[in-house]
Amino acid sequence: MLFIPFLAAASLLIAHGPPTAAAPTSACGLTEAGKVANRTLDFHAFDQRPTIPSNARSLGNAGCYREAAEATEDYLAYGPIAKPGERAIMAFHMAQYLASAGDEREAARIVPLGRRDDLPADYHIDWNSFVAGMRAFFVKDRPSLDRSIATLRARKTQGDDMNARALERLGRCFDRPYNDAWESDACAPPKAP
Repeated sequence: MLFIPFLAAASLLIAHGPPTAAAPTSACGLTEAGKVANRTLDFHAFDQRPTIPSNARSLGNAGCYREAAEATEDYLAYGPIAKPGERAIMAFHMAQYLASAGDEREAARIVPLGRRDDLPADYHIDWNSFVAGMRAFFVKDRPSLDRSIATLRARKTQGDDMNARALERLGRCFDRPYNDAWESDACAPPKAP
């Protein structure tokens, strides 16, 4: 994945959900040595790129969603102290990993930790509305999901449009599990003319 300036890239990475879905492999174990190795990585090397087999991005790419969430929890507890925005992104990804593993209830508890108060009102995405929309899907609160989509659409920014499309995808397959809704071509909203 290409890297654009950090905050813009973060919205792109997040809107694309957990790393590419894959069937879990037999290599889904996360050892104590792997956790210790993760703790030496900076945020980008741990969360954004598949740099070592035990980091969250590598585990997620392999379909090892529970292990990716566990690696993230350990990194947040014992790794380098992350900046507030980085912590929010990791919490958001951890929620996505949990939901991809089939635990939408726990994902709904974690995803609000992705909310941010450090973004200016004119920031290029309405991050908190996107987070609220994801939580709405996890708890199956259709009116809240629809409000988040409408809020994002009203802003008319490229980032908000992209995140609105991501939430619309979930809305199109609202009664399906997160990973199915996120990955199924049948859930993709029609392309804008």
